Order: sequence, then C-alpha cells, then structure tokens
Amino acid sequence: MPDDRCGPYEHLYICSEPFVQGNDGNRFQGVHYISAFGYGLSYTDFNVETLSCEIEKTNVTINVKVTNCGKYRGREVVQCYLSAPEGKLQQPYQILCGFEKTRWLSPCESQILTIKIDLLKFTSFNEADAAYILEKGDYIIRVGKNSRDTKPVCKILLKDTFVHKKVLNRLTPVENFAELKKPDAPKENFDDILCLEADFSGVETADLTNPPVREELKKAGDFTFADVLSGKCTAEQLAACLTDEQLALLLPGDGFEKQKTLGLSLE
Repeated sequence: MPDDRCGPYEHLYICSEPFVQGNDGNRFQGVHYISAFGYGLSYTDFNVETLSCEIEKTNVTINVKVTNCGKYRGREVVQCYLSAPEGKLQQPYQILCGFEKTRWLSPCESQILTIKIDLLKFTSFNEADAAYILEKGDYIIRVGKNSRDTKPVCKILLKDTFVHKKVLNRLTPVENFAELKKPDAPKENFDDILCLEADFSGVETADLTNPPVREELKKAGDFTFADVLSGKCTAEQLAACLTDEQLALLLPGDGFEKQKTLGLSLE
C-alpha cells in the first residue's frame, strides 16, 4: 500500500535513505511510494535474526539466521545497510553495503547467511582535500529485508579519519554556486548495540597526485614527459611520437602504475 514516509530528497541519494522530519515526528513524509528499495513480494513470510557481528581490520562479517515462518516454500534476500557519521561531509541516511539470498526454504526451515562488508569500499570524496576518506565516528550497520525494514545491529568505531586515496581535483567550478543541503537528521540512540573498532594499521593507502609513469612510456621519440612539463615540447608533439601501443596504454589509464581509472588522460 502507498505510504507517505518517503522524503522529497530521496531522489538525490541513489540506493539510500534521506532524513526528512515531519511535524508528526515521522522521519519520512511528503512523497508516496509503492514499495521500498529492495522490497520483494512473496507468498510466505520470513523472520530475520542477526546472530553475530565481527570485524577484522576493515572487514565486517554479519551472520544472519533466516527462518521461513509462513505456509509456503520461498526465498528471501537479506540486506545490510551502512549509515556513516556526518562530519565535514553530508551523508545519506543509509546505503546498501551487502546482501545475500537464501536457498528455497520450506515452512519452518532455516538457513544461516554470511554477509561480508569491506569498509574501504564506502569511502567518501572530500573535495576540499581532494581525497577519498572515512570520517571518524560511528558507522552503523543495519540489517533487514528492504530499506524501510532495517534494524541497527552493530556500530563500527573509527577513532580517527582515515585517508584512503589522495587525488587531484579536476574540472573544478569557476563560479560559486549554492549546494543542496539535506534537512538535519533526528538523533538516534545506539548505546545498546554492539560496538566494534576498525583497525587501519597496515592498510594500503594511495597518493595519486603525481602518479609514476610506466617505464615503456617515459620516452617517446625525442621527447619525454618531463619535456612537456618543462615546456620543451607540447603534449601534442609528445603524442605524435607515441606508438599505437603506447597510446592504447594511456587511454584506459594503464600508463600509470597502480592506477586503473578508465579514461585517465596524460597530466
């Protein structure tokens, strides 16, 4: 049935949930929706119970027991959502971070699913520092059957902001503009849920502000990349000396070590 708990900002956050505080205290209001993100019809009902939450370095493991409590056999998809703390950066209410599907379960039959989450896949881009970061604070893991049926099961504590990748800002705006701001989120209390601490010691970081050039691309004809930077030749003159194979390496970004960005062009 249609509901009025969906906020007008939801279209701004793909696979996520914004906060919109209504006059009646409901966190969602204003727009009707037919079904929540991740919702699926079924001829039977399922009970989802979180058994355990564990973390090793930045990898979170959630074990969930799914029981068919209806009259017909069926399958269920268990979904995990992540709510990041808001420091310098705005964050959606929650984002899908993992899911698993059961086998066909007969009535009263159960199955334990294991969902693994790598926090490093959920960094946010900080434009001011040109870096992908995980801000310090509590990261809330929620488990449920769709985006409107989630329950917080644990929180991951980051004592300090972790910088995963340093990059360069490109195509920065030349004029000031007003950024969209989402409404303030009502406070939630997570004192009673399990608290785990992430460990970033030994986690590889990357500084891509000056990526090293592969040996086979360091010299092309009579010119080098250094010549372009010093003004001895233009980028066009250097490109004219490159072979087809060298140009092909630059096109997908493989001209730089440890850099696999599609379409990365020569600095």
